[in-house]
Amino acid sequence: MANGYVNSTPQIVQSPVWEQGVTLGRVGGHSRVAQYGHTPTAAAGTDVWEGASAYPFQAAATKLEILSSSASDTAAGTGARTFTIVGLDANFNVISEVITMAGVTPVQTTGTYLRVNGLSIASAGSGNTNAGDVTLRVTGAGASQAIARAGFGYAKQAVYTVPAGFTLLVTDLLLEVGGFAANQGITFSFTRVAASGLITTTNEYPTSTMAPTERRVFTGAQVPATTSLVIRVSSIVTATNGYAAFNGILVDNTQLT
Repeated sequence: MANGYVNSTPQIVQSPVWEQGVTLGRVGGHSRVAQYGHTPTAAAGTDVWEGASAYPFQAAATKLEILSSSASDTAAGTGARTFTIVGLDANFNVISEVITMAGVTPVQTTGTYLRVNGLSIASAGSGNTNAGDVTLRVTGAGASQAIARAGFGYAKQAVYTVPAGFTLLVTDLLLEVGGFAANQGITFSFTRVAASGLITTTNEYPTSTMAPTERRVFTGAQVPATTSLVIRVSSIVTATNGYAAFNGILVDNTQLT
């Protein structure tokens, strides 16, 4: 009772919406996937990642090596000291490790990776981020699998492979063209690459400068286990850089039975 009135309003427990619950780890068997990519030079047939080429998926799990263009990215340096690698093993199961940088000298991974889904900074010196471009590549100066540009602390690539036993429901896309010229434009495509290498493109999105494209899918666009999703450049109007992002919900297939 307060001021002569009785408060008879029942207590309401506010719960987050389902998608927020997934992000917070409150929904069993579900987790959020968010990939953000950039291509420095868009060209038809290339994917949205810093490599400015079609993404070089590996046919077999292999050791990788990481190195920087700066000597400051080292165990006791002012730049990046450690990076976290998240990927898939030969059976498309999730593996990860934290690896200590050695500047311009390559450091080999402990695990063998068939796919790389993420590369992000784990610790740094006084500079608080990577001083140079950090490249994760196949051992022996092989094909790059992820590139974290100086100062960003993570590899910007709109590339993701669904682990074995899971299904990815893509809920939204954001596509952008860099620059300001009126005649610059990119047509992006929603492309699935099966473990066999089979390519399926289901949607294309013409996008121009100052007019980004956003696509939300309430029911989710399904990407099955062991399939890779890439945002691919179908065509361009003039050469420019581009950005792409997608969010989704990764569902343990045991939740679907």
